[in-house]
Amino acid sequence: MRRLSYRIFRFISTVSYWADRRFTAAGSLVFAGVVMSGALGVDTRQSAAYQVFGLLAALLLVAALCLPLLRARVRVERELPRVATAGEPFTY
Repeated sequence: MRRLSYRIFRFISTVSYWADRRFTAAGSLVFAGVVMSGALGVDTRQSAAYQVFGLLAALLLVAALCLPLLRARVRVERELPRVATAGEPFTY
């Protein structure tokens, strides 16, 4: 039982870490909406949630396809002073 609990915890932790690094707050909300509408919209005769699922899934697909085009190419360089004394203010 411990091994199964550990594997489930590890899987959830890995997915959570991956999602935190890949999605913004709005993206997480859209992804949660896809999951919820997918679960609720299984029977298309009793629910209109499948339409929400299609819309949100298309939104995620378009965002994923546009991602390589919108990625900023940035180079950051730090310039530190040669000497700094502990307890004394300095700027960089």
